[in-house]
Amino acid sequence: MGLALWLRLKSLPNYPIIDDELGTFSALKGIVTTGLPRLDENGLLYWRALLPHYLMALPLFFTDATVQAARIVPTLFSVLILPVAYAGGRMLSGRFAAWLLVVFLAFSNYQNYHAAFARFYLPFQFFFFAATLLGGSYFILGRQKHGAWLLAATLATIASHQLSISLLPLLGLAFLCGRRWELLRSWLFWSTIVLVSGFIWGNIFWAPEQVFVNTEATPLIMGGMLNKWAFYEDFGRYMPLAWTLILLGMLPIYFDRSRLWIYLWCGFLGEMVFLSVVVPYNSPRYMSHLFPFGTLLAMASLCWCIGQLYKKFQKGVWGSSRQALLVGCTVTLLALLHLALFENLERRNWFGDSLTSFDQRPAHEFMANWVTPQDVVISMDPGVTEYFLGRPVNYFLRERLDPVTHSFGPFEPTVKGNNHNYYIDSPERLQEVLATTPQRIWLYVNHKRAAATSVQLQRLINQTFYAAFYDEQNENSVLAYQLEP
Repeated sequence: MGLALWLRLKSLPNYPIIDDELGTFSALKGIVTTGLPRLDENGLLYWRALLPHYLMALPLFFTDATVQAARIVPTLFSVLILPVAYAGGRMLSGRFAAWLLVVFLAFSNYQNYHAAFARFYLPFQFFFFAATLLGGSYFILGRQKHGAWLLAATLATIASHQLSISLLPLLGLAFLCGRRWELLRSWLFWSTIVLVSGFIWGNIFWAPEQVFVNTEATPLIMGGMLNKWAFYEDFGRYMPLAWTLILLGMLPIYFDRSRLWIYLWCGFLGEMVFLSVVVPYNSPRYMSHLFPFGTLLAMASLCWCIGQLYKKFQKGVWGSSRQALLVGCTVTLLALLHLALFENLERRNWFGDSLTSFDQRPAHEFMANWVTPQDVVISMDPGVTEYFLGRPVNYFLRERLDPVTHSFGPFEPTVKGNNHNYYIDSPERLQEVLATTPQRIWLYVNHKRAAATSVQLQRLINQTFYAAFYDEQNENSVLAYQLEP
């Protein structure tokens, strides 16, 4: 834990600031100054993931209010999850699986990456994983003393993210696998359900007045994600032999009839399906709460197969069909392991800190040297541009993506509100701005260009502007208009 913490804290400054962090950072500053997650740019409440935001605000009371300071709490949670993972590994498959899981999560490239940003995903990961394991311990293994801890972890999970709603059917599965029918006659059990239901309503469905709503984001459409296998591919990218090992988890279910294995194995697959259905577009960070869950199953499956194979070698018995099936699966596993170690796979995604976001600082440092107060600035990421330049941008360049037809168009008037002129959301609107602006114009664009603008708008940009600065490594540019080369 100490080594993982030291390495992650040491690497924090190496990760570039991302746009989502700036919204979180604004809410954290509101907590420090007013006690509420109030955004400084518009005074609205950022009523989302309240518990992680208040936890991330704690270091800002004792040090300078910087994005780097806000990253400390997610980094701590990335290390605090290691004892939880160890307990889960021992509970499912023994001490060797527990240590294997801990070592992987401590140096996982995926974990290192998400621990380095001031966002709520790592606290949510911690509470969700803890509640999942405690559900198995309480309902299936019958450890009554874990009931209070399960309730606390469940409430903390609900207060950490809207996707916590998926925890409820998971705990329902634990209840069914454990056959805890006697709880249905307990008034304490029903009182707990009422308490959790009220907590869900207060944290997910209810919100006070003057709450910030990101109307520019892609709306939630059931089944709206184009690539339905995106999260399965992402998990396999960051975990070696992920799905091969998880599918081997059918062996302990078949041979041992373990209700704990049934709960965790079916629960993980169900959570992945739920995520693929309700999330409108794929981003690896959306599966952060499931990553240690799936890794636990992968490591436990590997260790179970190795353990069974070792026992068979000790006994020298290979006659039965079950044992032949086990041997065949183990040989297949070893062959695939050889493939992963010696073939050209993306092993750099598994360990270390090679994953990183694109760095928007160089482009904005160039702009800071050239932009004058009289110039007009258009940005595809206004928050980032304002953060680095220390001045507001004049226009926001982005078109509305229809999640059903996957076509581009202008934003609705209700989205623009009283700030209609701020949006450049069509080729016609850009032509209007160019025709009525006598000053020099700067345009900042990045890798989001393909996902946030139509081909027609991109063509107009290419025909009108020229690149004053291009950062090939980070796929962002500073374009200029009405400026002599």
